[in-house]
Amino acid sequence: MSISPLSLRIDYTVDTPVQPGDNTSGALDRYLHPQEMFLTLTDGSRIDLTGFGGGVQPEGDTARCEISSVFDRILPLDTIESITIGEAVIPVTTS
Repeated sequence: MSISPLSLRIDYTVDTPVQPGDNTSGALDRYLHPQEMFLTLTDGSRIDLTGFGGGVQPEGDTARCEISSVFDRILPLDTIESITIGEAVIPVTTS
């Protein structure tokens, strides 16, 4: 995962092979947005990441996924508290 004041990129692997016919946007959402994903800012507001674009690359019995986007405004890193993916909360630290 990498984050800057301008953008976010998350790379991960899904332990499910890409099936034939999974190249439609609805099918790809199973890989790209399987769970709730959002940024939490220090003021308590959230930015939904499920609308961010990405891609899926088949790799045998797994799928390598990437989600990325440019924010609609500059977000100084000290205003980003955490990134939540499903039940996992990843703190963002600037030190």
